[in-house]
Amino acid sequence: MVKNKSNILYFLLAVVVATAFFAHESITPKSELLVYKTKVWEEHKSKRTKALNELKSSTIGSPLYKAYLIEKKATDIAFNELTKERANQKFLHFKSFRQFMGEFGWAFGLLIYSCFNLIKTFIRKINTSLGETILHSTIAFIAIFYVRWAFLGEYSNISYVVINLICAVSLVFATYLFVKAKERYLDGLKENIRNLISFIFKVTPRSMEDEKWDVLEKVADNE
Repeated sequence: MVKNKSNILYFLLAVVVATAFFAHESITPKSELLVYKTKVWEEHKSKRTKALNELKSSTIGSPLYKAYLIEKKATDIAFNELTKERANQKFLHFKSFRQFMGEFGWAFGLLIYSCFNLIKTFIRKINTSLGETILHSTIAFIAIFYVRWAFLGEYSNISYVVINLICAVSLVFATYLFVKAKERYLDGLKENIRNLISFIFKVTPRSMEDEKWDVLEKVADNE
């Protein structure tokens, strides 16, 4: 009963963590009032631009208009230089490499954290292993979700989510196989040590009894 309660607790924690990371996706980016006010502003901006163009046309040939053209040309040149530099600073779909690392770094760190805890969970084999595995697998899915987004910049379709889910399940399974392979390797070494100790007991003469126990003590200390 305690085991089941603990696993349920970990499962609920996994749900809370996933909800915390993805809850913002269900929130409308702009309220209806904001959309309406934006539309009103754009309409007034359009009318202002039209009035400004008419004002410019009425001053063509005047010293004031010539001064405006000089400043406009300088502004256009500066803007083109700014656009080129922005393009040079851009990294993937981010404005800069710094921004990319700000989005990629925490997700990659979270992925390493989840892998570390999955390894610990598979090694310990305690009563809450199932619940912990679900929790850390959920964290791995979240990390993979944002790591891939850092490189691709798009996650609006269902196939993106499915691929992330497949990657997360594959990672958990690969981690499990890695731990099991490591355990088999260590178990094989221990079995070889036991066989070697058994052989030593059989072949060591009584005259080397002290040396035998010294060696066995060293083996026991390093096992």
